[in-house]
Amino acid sequence: MSDDTVELLTTPSMLVASYKMTIPTNDSVPVYFERAHHALRYFISTNGVKVLSPFFSIWHQSPDVVENEVVEGVFEIDKPISSADAVQVYKVPETLVASLVHKGEFEELGLAQ
Repeated sequence: MSDDTVELLTTPSMLVASYKMTIPTNDSVPVYFERAHHALRYFISTNGVKVLSPFFSIWHQSPDVVENEVVEGVFEIDKPISSADAVQVYKVPETLVASLVHKGEFEELGLAQ
C-alpha cells in the first residue's frame, strides 16, 4: 500500500494518443504499462507530435476487478494525427475522475492503490 492520496478532479477535454490493453492479472500491470509507454513514445517520436502531459492511464472497470483489466496508457498530445496500429488518437471529454499520482518505479506501481 502506498501513502499516495486519491483525489476527485474534473479533467479538461484533451486530445490523446492511447494504447489500449487487457491486463491478465493485476501483478502484471507494470510490464503492460512499460509496453504501452514504449509503443506510445515510438508513435509520438515518428509522427512529430509534442507530448503535453505525463503518461497516465484510463481504467475501464471498477477497482475490484484484478483480472483481465481493460486500461489505456495515454499521453496528451498537441495536434490531431491519424491513429496507427495499436495507438489510437482521440479527444477525451471533460470528465470527473478519481486521480492517484504515482511517483516511483514501474515495479512499485501495483502498490499504489
